[in-house]
Amino acid sequence: NIKGNNIKKGQILRVTAAPAKVRSNPIQNVSYTVRKGDTLNTIASRFNVDVNEIRRWNRNTRTVTPGQRLKLMGS
Repeated sequence: NIKGNNIKKGQILRVTAAPAKVRSNPIQNVSYTVRKGDTLNTIASRFNVDVNEIRRWNRNTRTVTPGQRLKLMGS
């Protein structure tokens, strides 16, 4: 029976967790060709992966150049 955004000392709050989302798509390996203006950060952002993962999947790549092909893993 909480009204508004205020809670008071001594109130009991019941919190339930939402069920975990089930992935319907299996993880896929993707080959990406670097475009002019791309950086590891922009590529990581675009594919929702960590920069360090991209480096690991591609022999510790530190920089990218247009035309370079990168292996990406994700859904």
